Amino acid sequence: MVAAIALTYLAKHRDAAAPPPAGQVFSADEAARRKTEEGMALARNGRLEQAALAFEDARRLAPLAPEPAANLANTYLRLGRLEDAVSTYREAIRLNPNSSELHDMLGVALGQQGQLEAALEQFEHAIRLDPNNASAYNNAGMAYLKRDELAMATEMFEKAIQARPDLTRAYGNLARIYLQTGRQAAVKPLMEKLLAANPGDPMARNVLAELTKAPPGKAAPEGPAESAFTPKVPD
Repeated sequence: MVAAIALTYLAKHRDAAAPPPAGQVFSADEAARRKTEEGMALARNGRLEQAALAFEDARRLAPLAPEPAANLANTYLRLGRLEDAVSTYREAIRLNPNSSELHDMLGVALGQQGQLEAALEQFEHAIRLDPNNASAYNNAGMAYLKRDELAMATEMFEKAIQARPDLTRAYGNLARIYLQTGRQAAVKPLMEKLLAANPGDPMARNVLAELTKAPPGKAAPEGPAESAFTPKVPD
C-alpha cells in the first residue's frame, strides 16, 4: 500500500535530439506514459536524479493528470528534496483530492520536515478517506511516537495491524513500544501473530529467537523498527 501509491503512469521522451522513428507520432498521453516508464526504470536502478527529470517531462506532457505529479513527488521524497516533495504532493492532491495514498505520503514528507501536527492532519485525512489504509495508521503511530504519546502510538500501530495483518513494520514498531515499557511478555504473541499472517517473516523469527535466548528478567534486543516517516515508495 504506502506508504504508498500504486503507479501505472504516463511517459515519453521530449528530447529533440531523439525523435520517434520516422512516421511514428505519439499522443501527449502516450508520450507521457513512455516517459514515466523510463522514469520508473531509472528509479528501480537507483538513478533518482535522472528519474526525476523523466517524471518532470511526464508532468509537462500530462499537466492535468495526478499520476505524473505523484511519481515526481515520490522521487523528490526519496532524494530528500522535502520542500519539492511537499509542494508536488499538494499539486497531485489538487488534481486528485480523494486519494488516501497521496494524503498519507504528504504526511510522510511533512513529518520528515518536523511538522508533526501538519503530518498528523494528513494521516487523519488519509484514514477518513480510507479507513483500511494501514500505512496511514502506521505513519500516524510514528508521529505520535515522536511526540512521546505512547498510548496513541500503540493504538495506531494496532489499527495498522488490524487493517493489514502482514504489515511487518507495524509489528516492529509496536514491539518496540512493548519492550520500552516493560511489556516483554506481549512481544512473543505479537511475533507469533505476524508469523501466522506472514509465515517465515525474518523479523518475527529473529525477535522470537532473541526472546528465547534472553535470560529471565532481561529484555531481548529490540527487533528492527522503521525510522520515523520512512517513505514507503513502490519499486
